[in-house]
Amino acid sequence: LHVPTPLLYSTSMSKQAGYNVWLKLENMQPTQSFKIRGVGSLCAKARADYGAKHYVAIGDTNTALAVAYSGRQLGVPVTVFVPSGGQIPPIRPKIELEGANVVEKGRTLKDAYDAARIFAEKTDGAFVVDTANDPSIVSGYATIAAEISVQLRRQEPAAIVTSVGSGGLLAGLIAGSHRCSWQRVPIIAVETHNTNLFQRTLLLEPENQHACPTVATCLLSGSICPSALRLAQSHAVVPLSVTEAMSVEACCRFLDEHHLLVEIGSAAALSVVAKGLVNQIVPALGPESHVVVVVTGGANISLDRLESCRQ
Repeated sequence: LHVPTPLLYSTSMSKQAGYNVWLKLENMQPTQSFKIRGVGSLCAKARADYGAKHYVAIGDTNTALAVAYSGRQLGVPVTVFVPSGGQIPPIRPKIELEGANVVEKGRTLKDAYDAARIFAEKTDGAFVVDTANDPSIVSGYATIAAEISVQLRRQEPAAIVTSVGSGGLLAGLIAGSHRCSWQRVPIIAVETHNTNLFQRTLLLEPENQHACPTVATCLLSGSICPSALRLAQSHAVVPLSVTEAMSVEACCRFLDEHHLLVEIGSAAALSVVAKGLVNQIVPALGPESHVVVVVTGGANISLDRLESCRQ
């Protein structure tokens, strides 16, 4: 259900960085995020292997949009449960446009999750899509590395930079890198200071009991998928967190230079290149080096929201 995405050479970022910067534009997917690679794979498998007759998703998220799109493509009805109240995020109309039935239940995401589970138990053939740890999802995300390998004409990148939420994408990139024989290629896993659950989990730091609000909402996660933590032990993964201001600045700059509006969480990865942090992690970078930044998505963002965050 996903499509191959461009690997765009960024002249402006390359000139500033001193090495070749390539942008894997997952915001060019039909759902404007990488999620369709894994979610589409899982939804197709659920229908073929488990006889799924109704997909269920939770929250105004890129995952929910990918489920809605998959359902429309596969001819399977979709219901998405979301909390009620608050401002409607930019992604909600896109979910509805794909034909999903959006149901508001409760005031919190947990309320919506509980309602989704009850609905699934009472609905024949219901399949809840709520995990990043399923092998089908990880395999779907692994296709990104395979495409990069072809697009770079089998050249080995010096590093891959990606944003991290629940870790499914990271797991897929590691798995895909191993299939490309890129075991030595470091993957820089970027979060913001307010969403750095992967970094804290990997470094065995205590859980943050007083989490701050974040504008990088696509990076919020209640847990890190076990496959990401397991695979990170067998690969050179560098966890890194940046400020929210850096992400917003990178988002604005990306819009100015490339005329592409992406989510602030996605721009966290771009900020690492813009601020010269990749050079500190991979010190031997030069004019012949290739660094790939995975631009994860741009569905849940608008100019108004970006301006609000910038202010």
